[in-house]
Amino acid sequence: MSDDQVSAFLPLGFSFDFFGNEYTQVRLSSNGFMTFNNSTSSGCCEGRYIPTDDSYNNLIAFAWSDLNPREVGSFQYFTIGTAPNRIFVIDVVNLSHYGFPGRVTSQIQLHETTNIIEIHTTEMGYGGDVHTMGIENIDGTIGYAVEGRNASIWTAEEEMVQFIPEYCKDSVIVEVTVNDTPAQIDLSTTEIDFGSVESGATYKQELTITNSGCNTLTIDSLRNAESVFTYSFADNQTLNPGNSIIVEIQLNSSVLGTITDTIGVFTTAGNETVNLSATIVESPLMEVSEDTLELTINACSGNESASFILSNNGNGSLNYTISTYGQFVEDFEDGNTDGWSTDHDLITMESQNNESVIGDYALHIQGDDYNGTKLNIGERKPTYISFWIKPNLQAWGGGAIAFEDNNSNDAFDLDFWSDGNRYFYDDINNIEYPIIEEKWYFIEYKNIDFNNNTFDWYVDGELAVEDNYIGRDNISAIRIYSDETNEFYIDDIYIGDEVDWLSFNPAGGSLASSTDSEINVTMNADGLNS
Repeated sequence: MSDDQVSAFLPLGFSFDFFGNEYTQVRLSSNGFMTFNNSTSSGCCEGRYIPTDDSYNNLIAFAWSDLNPREVGSFQYFTIGTAPNRIFVIDVVNLSHYGFPGRVTSQIQLHETTNIIEIHTTEMGYGGDVHTMGIENIDGTIGYAVEGRNASIWTAEEEMVQFIPEYCKDSVIVEVTVNDTPAQIDLSTTEIDFGSVESGATYKQELTITNSGCNTLTIDSLRNAESVFTYSFADNQTLNPGNSIIVEIQLNSSVLGTITDTIGVFTTAGNETVNLSATIVESPLMEVSEDTLELTINACSGNESASFILSNNGNGSLNYTISTYGQFVEDFEDGNTDGWSTDHDLITMESQNNESVIGDYALHIQGDDYNGTKLNIGERKPTYISFWIKPNLQAWGGGAIAFEDNNSNDAFDLDFWSDGNRYFYDDINNIEYPIIEEKWYFIEYKNIDFNNNTFDWYVDGELAVEDNYIGRDNISAIRIYSDETNEFYIDDIYIGDEVDWLSFNPAGGSLASSTDSEINVTMNADGLNS
């Protein structure tokens, strides 16, 4: 089961009386409830107040909110026992919230004959949005919610709730057994690795501290040793149950080599540590001797060559690859966004200088919601797509660039996302690739084969995934949009086929500091006429 989905009818194995009606099957929503109705509405994206006469009735909610089984978690169902005392069971194991670290592990039991409903909760962690636990009849006129859990923010662990019908089938007694827990500290991670970063630049990562207990948590202080890792945090901050605080950790160092440190998190619920690491490398600086090369060639045969000098005038090593792809290029060098349409006034779209990879301008996207900007390019079946992207991730959320077919369906969809960790997310294939914010990444889709629906995904010249799946059989538009509140940059979008009439020697390599290489460019008439 994926995100925002409802299962087919699941057989109970017996007849179950629910508010005076008999049922032998039930549907399960991935968002934390089950219903006896023939409805495929998933209930996204938060728990509703019950009772309410709306499109979500005749249900049992164990943790109704915005859950996301696409990332982690599992469901299973089965019937145990013998008549007339059989029990229908649904197990929900380690299910994640959408965009929040808390997990849900629950078991829901429907008992034959007695018609008792039991919700056994091992864990219902903090999920940001409101949640509902309770039951509601077929027309939304009668409902019973556990106190404090009716479209509200709550957490729970190691408890059991029963809904027990009395002689009147429209009356229900709710019994709740809760094991109280004190304040409890929960960190989004205990290892933060900035990876390989360039000297002198500033990099950021986030640490989320959550109170997953039932009493107030006081964070006395955060302490670390190395001055290259910095953060802003006021001592003696308090967190109510279920609340979180985000600490932004910055790295800025000109000292080369591997740096490690440890942040101590000191609280009234105990102390935790977070290990920090980074490898600082020198920065390269690429320059080319020519902006333009002119070649004249006989249209029927032969070849012609010219050259330019590629130099590394920085201190670090420069790894380079040279290739040429034809057809469509959007480099935003005209300094405007003519031709791009926006479908939401919360999106601010502009070509902005000082942020480009090549040239003077890049596309700057900032806004929220799931709307964005779009450029129609006509139906194409290219063998190659590339673009540069620079994420600037907030506490959670992200953005995306998608290449759509002529029916506005995604053929390729690359998200960048933050839910405590940061990663690129291939939305078609459910694949994650770890990243850091405020860094330009070069994305390539190579060997695109629309006949077999496959392509190879590269990040910064390295193969990320081979034989990835293509969702459609053509592309006709580029759509760039922001998920939630965020901003990012896009530059130099190339869509086309690899050119076989132009070659380079060498086509790639590595340049040490203060060295250069002559790149020979050869135009071949045979390939030009093929």
